[in-house]
Amino acid sequence: MSCDVCGCGLADVAFDESYYNRYYATLAKYAGEGRSGQVSVEAAWAAEKSDQSARRVLDLLGSRDRRVLDLGCATGSLLSALERLGFRDLHGIDPAADAVAAAAERTNAHLAMGSFASLPDDLGTFDCVCLTGVLEHLWDVDAAAQALRRLVRRDGIVYIEVPDAGRYLDPYVAPFEDFNTEHVNHFSLGTLQRLAERQGFRVVREEATACWLTAGVSTALIAAAWQPAAREVPVDRRDDALEKELVQYARRSSLDYARINETLERALSGASEVILWGIGETSFKLLSLPSLCSRDVVAYVDSNQSRHALSFGGRQVTGAGEIQDSSVPIVISSLIRADSIVDAAVHLGLTNPLVRLDDWRSAV
Repeated sequence: MSCDVCGCGLADVAFDESYYNRYYATLAKYAGEGRSGQVSVEAAWAAEKSDQSARRVLDLLGSRDRRVLDLGCATGSLLSALERLGFRDLHGIDPAADAVAAAAERTNAHLAMGSFASLPDDLGTFDCVCLTGVLEHLWDVDAAAQALRRLVRRDGIVYIEVPDAGRYLDPYVAPFEDFNTEHVNHFSLGTLQRLAERQGFRVVREEATACWLTAGVSTALIAAAWQPAAREVPVDRRDDALEKELVQYARRSSLDYARINETLERALSGASEVILWGIGETSFKLLSLPSLCSRDVVAYVDSNQSRHALSFGGRQVTGAGEIQDSSVPIVISSLIRADSIVDAAVHLGLTNPLVRLDDWRSAV
């Protein structure tokens, strides 16, 4: 949907905030890290992304001697990057216990479990509160912004990064990549500024830039900084361009998923059973396609242990080591991370036919 007042995109979800709080505590992609007791080595692209964010924070604050909170810190990537720059008074909060445990292995920051709905009582205030990849996930952004006013000092900074919904087509990463289970809100520069004004902040910096989504794949990003200001009635302006952009993005994505369905029909001709490897946002969409609806998915596989709590049609998600029948085709259920799944299959010595979705790409 698109907001009648500001034009911000939003998912018309049939759930409330408590549902999302439970989800991020147990099932989000970072929730499973650390569950095995071993924290994975951070990928080079992820470290570079966090280093860029940390340098922006330092540039905004002008000093390393500042009290900084990373709200939604996940496994501590940004906190680690800030430590590498010399920050020491660092704090992190995340709703997932496993993510907090993983962050504790990577950083010396003060860490705690919590969310906007349940912040620790003794936090105090901060020179900078960071929300990188957070606002797009929140069910109630106005309540979150109100909480930020209580956390940030009068002369402090709120540093924000969100996907740039005004540029979902440039670069076009994959069909419906940003229309997913987790992204409730879709901001442009204009709609993000409108939120700031509505909640008593002024925008002191905003930048349309890019960041790594995974190795070799970049995505459009908004990096913005807010400061507390006198609450004023925002100028009544709606970002009509964002609505048009989101409609075009949805149309192109729908066309590409029709092509993906054709690709799967050709590749799976003669197969009545399949294995789905990669239980994420792409899988949720693929499972609705006729090419998979007409076949029996005999196994759901994912390397992220947090996904093992999921089940589909009574079948539990498992690790790749549980694959037994080498004759069943494996559908690689990722549009941008297929190479890593192929590498994992080869490493395990699996001889199943591997079905990739590489033909999905279409011309603009």
